[in-house]
Amino acid sequence: MNIKLLKQKDFFLLIMGETVSLIGTIMQNFALSLYVLAITHSTVKFASVTAITIFPKLILGPFSGVIADRFNRKKIIVGTDLINGILMGIYALLFFINGHLSLLSIYILVISITITNIIFEPAIQTVIPSIVEKESLVDANSIDTLFSSLSNILALALGAILYDNLGIGVIFIINSISFILSAISEIFINIPKNNLKNDKLNLKMFFSDFKEGITCIKNEKLIFNILIIMIFINFAFNPIFKIGLPYISIKVLDGNGIQYSVLRIAIILSGITASLISSKLCKKYTINKLLIRSGLIISLCMFLISFSISKIYLNIFSNTIVPFITILIICFLMMMTATLCNIAAGTIIQETISLDMLGRIQSVIMMVCTIAVPAGEMFFGFMFDATSPAITIGISSCIIFVTVLLSSKYFLISNDKQKIKN
Repeated sequence: MNIKLLKQKDFFLLIMGETVSLIGTIMQNFALSLYVLAITHSTVKFASVTAITIFPKLILGPFSGVIADRFNRKKIIVGTDLINGILMGIYALLFFINGHLSLLSIYILVISITITNIIFEPAIQTVIPSIVEKESLVDANSIDTLFSSLSNILALALGAILYDNLGIGVIFIINSISFILSAISEIFINIPKNNLKNDKLNLKMFFSDFKEGITCIKNEKLIFNILIIMIFINFAFNPIFKIGLPYISIKVLDGNGIQYSVLRIAIILSGITASLISSKLCKKYTINKLLIRSGLIISLCMFLISFSISKIYLNIFSNTIVPFITILIICFLMMMTATLCNIAAGTIIQETISLDMLGRIQSVIMMVCTIAVPAGEMFFGFMFDATSPAITIGISSCIIFVTVLLSSKYFLISNDKQKIKN
């Protein structure tokens, strides 16, 4: 990893701004989940807080990329962070005045944040390829992933301590400050203007620009196949970690919250490890081959988890300690590989798509992945109830394997002789 990138003013300010706002956001999400459970005592109502975010993502998601490609991206990034900072400040004030927040007000808060994030994400995704040389994209994406992983660890630790001792109102204040500090740092980033001309912008133009993004994906076979892989990985992989890991840890292995926490920590550490080694691997392999091999390794790891929770393996041991350690090791390797896969996919998209189209491509990817995740959660949630966890995860492994295998030829024939240079 090229840490020297952090000496570049624009990249440093971007990473620091993202890190500060991410810590505040993760702390708030963690605290808000505990707060909703505390005031409702209902897992259904708790789940509904997350579920309602799907609708604005599906409705506004297609347009967010057009906005990123049409308007000043720096103003979008700074503006949305400032709006979030003000919104958090208002909610902190409301909480301290009333002493509580209603479920309806929490719905409004979550939807509002979701809308600003929908606009923010495609714009921020274009910044790294705008301010970093193409040969340094892997290192830049690795550093971005590294700081995101470190932010997760710090935010979860601080969130638990602050919520237990000071309550959610203080966390709203901290998150408000974090967004404002992030916006201030982003003001000083020099982001080149690679946007489309903003002439005669209307609803027809919005649909035309979005359609142009769809056409670009269809014509770029490499990007199209990345999209297919991402759809099926989000469908078959993410639900296993959201639904499967807690179930396996507590139900199958007769564990407790501590075991699940250890698994979560191992997953975060795997992301940090992947960030540190990604640059070396991209020098050894072409980035396209790295993406395919990562997908196949993920499938293999899913199969090994399936075997590790099968009766054949569990009956070998008198207790569940060895199976838990086995799953812990496999999860670490799998999530490290998944992080490498994300870095590789993101870098390929940044290298292949021109900056004036990148916002629309990113928004399409976000939209289809948004649809794939709840669809996968419903399907695999049903499978966990209908059959054994081992069979369910085995099905997930097969879906990922077949998807990666069918798409592999497009990656292996594209830029096969090129390697990412540091």
